[in-house]
Amino acid sequence: MTATSLRVSVVVPVRNGASTLAACLQSIRAQQEVILADVWVLDSQSTDASVEIAKQFGAQVREVLAVDFNHGLTRNLGVELATGDLVYFTVQDASIASSTMLRDMVQYFTDVDVQGVHGMQAIPHRPDTNPALWFKRFTTPTPRYKHFPAGDFQCLSPKEQLDWSSWDNVTAMYRRKALLQLPFRETNFSEDWLWARDALSQGMKLVYDPALLVWHYHHQSFGYILRSQYIANYYFALYFAQLPTFLSVHRKLAERSWSILRNAQLSAKARLYWIGHNVSSLAGHTFSVFIFRALYWLRGQAGIRLGYRWLCKSVPQGALKST
Repeated sequence: MTATSLRVSVVVPVRNGASTLAACLQSIRAQQEVILADVWVLDSQSTDASVEIAKQFGAQVREVLAVDFNHGLTRNLGVELATGDLVYFTVQDASIASSTMLRDMVQYFTDVDVQGVHGMQAIPHRPDTNPALWFKRFTTPTPRYKHFPAGDFQCLSPKEQLDWSSWDNVTAMYRRKALLQLPFRETNFSEDWLWARDALSQGMKLVYDPALLVWHYHHQSFGYILRSQYIANYYFALYFAQLPTFLSVHRKLAERSWSILRNAQLSAKARLYWIGHNVSSLAGHTFSVFIFRALYWLRGQAGIRLGYRWLCKSVPQGALKST
């Protein structure tokens, strides 16, 4: 089957995404040299104009009750609804950086063994995004093929399995048949990493190409980082037997502050704000790791489950910087 004959379905889980959804769907509709079979918005009872915006861009909308939303199972619903040969997943606040990115993704599936491809998310240069993290390329992007056809994946250490399982549903395309054969797990986080681990365990061939770029940003407040980092650490400990490590906070803060101070696009007020913001977000990361490791030291798996129930009653939803 040639790349030009493969049809692509797009699936976007949404909840109150009116401020960003139009840009997301516009970037999808702007894609060239690709056959879009359908675009599905899985709306989790939004109370803003998300549904109306989705329909304006020709997307089909399926309501998902907020109490039933699950990062894995809800995406499985999208796969069932999709009619394309391939399924592209993204999120409501991501926009594709190139008008040919989906075409470039599809090209990988001319290899009949490839079951999934994911790209890279990057932070755009905007006044409402953290300038210390603005995207810059330092090396030529090179695809990374992930394939263990002889069952060698199981022979890797847990740390190596975690590294190879890195995956990102902010920008990922799958062969639909692969997702029907191996659906996402029921989970409130890391459904993409867990799927990649299961796929590699079964000998599926996956690809990571950092040239496949989407713009995506969540404002990293103390509370958001504290909770989202804990969730990630919880699932990585549960499924990959990996405990989180502390960042070198002083070095990270020095690097970020120097980057901000050298940025000629920023006013003095903006520089002070963003340095303070990075102090807060790095503190959130440190406290999250400290709480996690303390609970694990005190009570093991039972302790980190207690912390999960305490901190993560609901999955933190990313947001943009308030204006």
